[in-house]
Amino acid sequence: KVDGFSYTPTFCKVLPNEDAHFANQNKLFLATFIDDMLVWDGTGERCGAKAQRDCLQNADAVYEEADGHCVCKFHEHFIVKNAEEQLVRFAYGFAVDVSDGKRKDVRRDGILSSEASEGPQHDKTAHSTSLETRFLKSDGSDCTFGGKARWEQSDAVGGISGTLTELLACAGVTLDSDPAELVSGTLHASPHLRTMGFQLALHLDFRQDIFGKKTVEVRVEAAPTTTVIWKDDVQTSVSSRMGKVARRLRRAHGVAVDVHVKGRMFTFSLYQLVRGLVDITVLL
Repeated sequence: KVDGFSYTPTFCKVLPNEDAHFANQNKLFLATFIDDMLVWDGTGERCGAKAQRDCLQNADAVYEEADGHCVCKFHEHFIVKNAEEQLVRFAYGFAVDVSDGKRKDVRRDGILSSEASEGPQHDKTAHSTSLETRFLKSDGSDCTFGGKARWEQSDAVGGISGTLTELLACAGVTLDSDPAELVSGTLHASPHLRTMGFQLALHLDFRQDIFGKKTVEVRVEAAPTTTVIWKDDVQTSVSSRMGKVARRLRRAHGVAVDVHVKGRMFTFSLYQLVRGLVDITVLL
C-alpha cells in the first residue's frame, strides 16, 4: 500500500460516459484508475466449495457462509482504458462591473457567444469582439489544445474541444509520469499519476492592452495530489469471476480539473479626464 491505498490493476476496462467523467464539487473529474469493492450474495446451491474457490481467486477476498447464505467481498483493480483520449470541451464567459458596483456599466465577453456587450442587464448594447484565447505551458510558451495554441473568437464560439492528452502536454506531464519527479524532496505515492490521481489547474488570465486588444491566456499546471472520489452504489454490477454482484463501493482515482480566473480591464471616463485636467490647472 502507498499513501493508505492499494494499487494493483490487473486489466483495462472501458467505462460508460457517466462513470468516466462527471462534475464533483465544481470540478471536472476524469477517472483513470478504479478500485471496486464488490459484494456477491448467494443462497442454497450457489454457495459451497466452488463459490468459495471462485471468491478467493479475487484480490483481498473474504468469503463467509452461514445458514444457507453466503457472501463474498472482494476487490477489482483496473485501469480506465483510453482515459487520455477523453474529450474536454472548454468554454468561458465573464462579466465585469466598471460602475463601482452600481451595475450600470457591465462589460460582458467570452466564447459562449459571438458578440460582446456592455451596459445594464435591461439595456445591453451588443458589439463585435476581437477576443483571442491562448493556451500556455507553465513556463509561458505556447501549447496546443484542439489542434492549435491561439484561437480567434470566430473559431472559438461555443467552446473549444480537445483531448486530455493535449491538456497534460500543456502541463508537461503524461498519465504515466512519476509524481515524485514533479516535487522536490521525497513523495510517498504511487509510481504513476494514472493510478494516484492528481489536480490539473487551468489559470485563466484576462488581459487588455491600452489599444483595446483582449486576450485570455490559459496556463495549465499539474499538482501531484492524491485525488480520489468514492461512490457507494446499491446496484447490479458484473464481476469477471463471480458474475452479477449486488453492491459496489467504488474508489476512483483520476484527474480533477479546476479553473482559476483573474484579469484586468481598462475603461475610459470623460469625467475623470476633465477632473484630472482641472486638478492639474489648480496646482499650476
